[in-house]
Amino acid sequence: FSLKRLLKGTIVIKIFMWIYCLFYRKKSSSVRALATDHISDVVANAFLLFCYLISIFFWPYMDPLGGIAISFFLMYNWYNEGSIEVKKLSG
Repeated sequence: FSLKRLLKGTIVIKIFMWIYCLFYRKKSSSVRALATDHISDVVANAFLLFCYLISIFFWPYMDPLGGIAISFFLMYNWYNEGSIEVKKLSG
């Protein structure tokens, strides 16, 4: 398998899993966290694929810069999710 094919398959599967979780996210905070994880993976993998292609054809520094950008996106995203859960637990 090539990296591009694997990433494309992961993106499609995660989109379907995210849509499935959308129907049940109001019932459980665990399902909401799963939905957040799935959409984070979709965004991160799509951006990773974009950065990979840019780094191959145009600018080789795009791949490490994309990795740094994805890291900050994931930290921000999960910080927000964690702060929501802490607010629920603390009342």
